[in-house]
Amino acid sequence: MRRIKQIAVTNLFGKFKHVIPLNMDERMTIIHGPNGFGKTFLLKMLNGLFSSKYYLLCSIPFDEFRVDFDDKSSILVERRVEQESSSNENDVKLKIGLSRFDKKSLSFEINGDTPINTNDYLQNDIFKLEKKIYSKYFDNLVKTGIKGELEEWKDIKISDRVLRPDIYNEPKWWKNYKNYTSIHFIVTQRLGNISKEPTVITYSEELALLIKSTLGKYAELAQSLDKIFPARLLSQKDSSNSLDYDNLSVDELQKELKELEEKRSRLMEIGLLDKDHEEDFQLPSHIDEGTKNVLAIYIQDTDKKLGVFDELADKLEMLKKIINERFLYKQISINKKEGFIFMSSDGNRLSPEKLSSGEQHELVLIYELLFKVQPDSLILIDEPELSLHVAWQIQFLKDLHAITILGSFDVLIATHSPQIIDDRWDLTVELRE
Repeated sequence: MRRIKQIAVTNLFGKFKHVIPLNMDERMTIIHGPNGFGKTFLLKMLNGLFSSKYYLLCSIPFDEFRVDFDDKSSILVERRVEQESSSNENDVKLKIGLSRFDKKSLSFEINGDTPINTNDYLQNDIFKLEKKIYSKYFDNLVKTGIKGELEEWKDIKISDRVLRPDIYNEPKWWKNYKNYTSIHFIVTQRLGNISKEPTVITYSEELALLIKSTLGKYAELAQSLDKIFPARLLSQKDSSNSLDYDNLSVDELQKELKELEEKRSRLMEIGLLDKDHEEDFQLPSHIDEGTKNVLAIYIQDTDKKLGVFDELADKLEMLKKIINERFLYKQISINKKEGFIFMSSDGNRLSPEKLSSGEQHELVLIYELLFKVQPDSLILIDEPELSLHVAWQIQFLKDLHAITILGSFDVLIATHSPQIIDDRWDLTVELRE
């Protein structure tokens, strides 16, 4: 994946020119400024460009929007508006161009009709505008395979859906370019979704399926290793051994076994493996070479099998740590069949949807960052302070920094909260007139 290093926009809402360099070292950048200066719209434009939601770019007044990457390439979006004499509407055209170091520039155009009303944009109220644009393409959507009446979508924000990219006749070079640029937008209203099921319930069910899939991989690998165990046991030397077990002492073998038991205990504590009551196994002071060979293969196989859980275990451990430090009088735990569950301080079980609004926002945000983000993505977070207590806001960047290290991604945050920024003003870019 390529990384975005700077975004810039000129004449946003006919007023603003913003240049936002991203912090490439600490991988976190914060934009702040007064209401109406375009913080949220910058995130929407970036997300709209790389998710083929071009109606968002058509609906926001600007002249040029530029995205620069760490491979010296850049994308320039030019927005042109032409007044139609026969109506009060405007014809909006987007020109999207790619410039690359020492290579030929490429571009293509997209047409979209939308009325211009600056007050609507400044008030962040574009639902009707988006619905009008969506209606324009509805016939095309039906022709390309999406059935149903537009009325069925009336309660769903249009920007939560992805219009079919083939409507726009995107060139192949642009499709390929987008495949290597991953953007993930975490919106302000995080607690609802298209299915109308609470997001916390949806994510809990997703987690249960993820655990089930990982356990399936664990069982499949165990079966494969068990199948070839006799052949490897009879062979003089297993060429895949990562350790020279022939030269290991009994104490060193015991150390390897202890580390495996600690790893297994950790997975039990997280909730990925069932707990048992076996006591620590102690090796005798002397073992023959045949027994040493059996132990060598056992250690290697067990390490491989438990290694299937490494990434998932790290993320679940981080999720539990953050949530249990934040939530008062309740604790999160992981259940293989149900995902995450909560227990109150008096021992009663709580459904995730019974959490407070602030707790649900925190849970959804941390879950998305841990489990729904690809490495080297750019994560866009709009107003993370929503429904969060001041103490949680102050801790937010510290938690986020730990998650970015674990997930290896970049973050661009739009916020009004000085508590979110706390003492990290070095990460901020202020939007000015």
